[in-house]
Amino acid sequence: GVTAAGACVSGLSSSYSPLVDVNVQCIQILPEASPSGAARAAGCTAAQAPRWTLALLGAGHPPKYGDYEAQRHWMEVAIHLPPSEWYSESEFMNSSYWPLDYPPLSGYQSFIHGKWLQAFEPEAVALLHSHGYETASSKLLMRLTVLVSDLLIFFPASLACVRILYGQEPSSSRVFALAATLLNPAALIIDHGHFQYNCISLGLTTAAAAAIIGQAHVVGSVLFCLALSHKQMALYYAPAFFAHLLGKCLQKPTAAGKVGGVLKLGATVVLTFAVAWYPWTSNSPQAVVQVIRRIFPLRRGLYEDYVANFWCATSVAIKWKQLINDAAMAPLCAGITLAAAMPSMAHQIWAPSPKGLLLAMANSGFAFFMFSYQVHEKSVLLPLLPVTLLAGYLPSACLWFVPVSMVSMYPLLARDGLSLPYAALLLLWCGSVWPLASEVGCELRGSLGLGSFSVGEADRKLGGGSMQQQQQQTKGVGKRGFERGRAQGLSGQSQTIGMVGSMCGLVGLHLAQATLQPPSHLPWLYDRAFITASFAGLAAIACCLQVAQWLVCRPSSKQSATERAVRDKMQ
Repeated sequence: GVTAAGACVSGLSSSYSPLVDVNVQCIQILPEASPSGAARAAGCTAAQAPRWTLALLGAGHPPKYGDYEAQRHWMEVAIHLPPSEWYSESEFMNSSYWPLDYPPLSGYQSFIHGKWLQAFEPEAVALLHSHGYETASSKLLMRLTVLVSDLLIFFPASLACVRILYGQEPSSSRVFALAATLLNPAALIIDHGHFQYNCISLGLTTAAAAAIIGQAHVVGSVLFCLALSHKQMALYYAPAFFAHLLGKCLQKPTAAGKVGGVLKLGATVVLTFAVAWYPWTSNSPQAVVQVIRRIFPLRRGLYEDYVANFWCATSVAIKWKQLINDAAMAPLCAGITLAAAMPSMAHQIWAPSPKGLLLAMANSGFAFFMFSYQVHEKSVLLPLLPVTLLAGYLPSACLWFVPVSMVSMYPLLARDGLSLPYAALLLLWCGSVWPLASEVGCELRGSLGLGSFSVGEADRKLGGGSMQQQQQQTKGVGKRGFERGRAQGLSGQSQTIGMVGSMCGLVGLHLAQATLQPPSHLPWLYDRAFITASFAGLAAIACCLQVAQWLVCRPSSKQSATERAVRDKMQ
C-alpha cells in the first residue's frame, strides 16, 4: 500500500504542470486582490486546501459500501467491458449492485480513472473480485481523481466565467465571486466527502455559460451538451440555456439570420450528442433507449430520503406517494416544473443578457429542484452554482443561500458520518467569505448611494458595466432611477432580515438536536424539521431570485428611453 501510494504521488508529479497553470491563472485573474504576489498565491491555494483535507468517508459499510464503492465499481466495469455493455443487465453490471446510472461521459470518466487506478493497484479494479475493496493506497488514488478533476475542469471554468462576467469590476467583487464559488461548502462536501464527481458536470456548465457570455455560442452549446452527457442533473439548466440562445438568435436583424442561427445551434447539439453517445447511437435506437431508461429510473419514486423540496416538505400533510401513482406523478411533475421555469425562460427569450442567463439558470434550477420527479438532496447544487458566480452582484442572496443549502443536506451528511466536516466547512465559509462580502457591500453603498447592504443595492448593477460606469450612469437615470434603486435597497433590508432570521432558526434547530432527544415514537422528527425549515428558506430565496430577474434585468420595452440608453451602454 505504501509503495502504491508513493508511486501514485510520483505519477501525479508528471501531470503537475497543469495544476500549476491553474494556480497561475488564479493569481493573474485577481491582480488587485492583495498587496503581494505571495498573498495572492496563498489565497488561491486556500481554495484547494479544504479539498485536500476532507476525509474520504462513505466506505466500509457492507453490503454496498456507499458512494465510494459505486465509483470504484464503475471504474472496474468500464475498463473491462465494452461501452455497449455498460448499461446492460449482466453478472458484471446489474441493478442489484451499483448499476451505472449516469450518461456516457461519466462512463468515459470512469474508464480513464479506472486505468489510472489499475496502473498502480490492479486488484482494486479486478472484475467481480474487487467488490468492497478498500486499502489506504486505493483510497488515496481515488481521492486524487476527484481532486485533479476539480482542479483541471471546475477551477479553470470558474476563473473564465468570473473574468468574463465581471470584466473591469473592482477586485473585491471578483474575489468575492471566485471565493464564493471555489469555497462553496455544499459542493466541497458532496464531491470530496460524500465522494462524487459533480465538479466535472458543473465545471462544463460553468464553462458553457462563460463561452456564451463571451458570444461563443457554438462552443457554449457543445460544452453544455457535454455537461448533460456527464450527469443528467445538468438538465436543470436546459430551459435557461435554450431560452437565452433562442433569444440571441431572435435578436438577429433578418429572418434568414434568425432561422440560420437556430439551425446552426440545433445541428451543433445533435452532432455533439451523436459523437458523445456514439457507441449507442451507432448501434440501434433500442440501445439509446436502454441508456435513457437507466439514467432516468422512474422506479425510484418521487424523491429519495429527506429532500427540502415541495413534494417532500408537504408530504407531512399530503401523502403524495399514496395519492398519485408513479406513472401519473412523473408527467405531473414535468408539467409543473416547466410551468415554474416558464417566466424565467420568457425573460431570456425576450431580453437575453449575460447576468440574465445566470439568473435564469438559478431560477430554472430551482424549478427542477422544487417540483421535478426523483430529486436528490445534492441537486440543490444546481441552483446554487449560478448564485455563487453572481455573488459580487447578489451578496446577500449568496450569503443566505449557501448555509441554507448545507442545512438542507444535513440529514444525508449526518448519516454518512460527515457532521464534523459539515460544521468545519460552514465555519470556514463564514470566516473566509463573509469578510469579503462586507468589503463588496461598502463599495456598493458608495457607488450607488444606497444606505443598506442588501440584495437590492447590488441588483442595481445587474444590467452590467463597471462600478465607475455605474457611478456616472446612475446620475443619467435621474430621480426616478435613484428612487427605484432606493426602493430596491429597502426591499433588500427585508430580505436581509429574513436571512438573519432564518439563520438564527437553523442554528437553534442544530442546538435543539444536540441537546434534546426526539420522542421515541418520532425518531425522524429532527430530519423532518431540518428539511422543512430548509424548504422555507429555499422557497424564499427562489422567490427573491425570480423577482430579481424580472425587476432588475427588465426588458427594454418596459423602460424609459433614458433608461434603455443607459442599459444598452452598460451591456
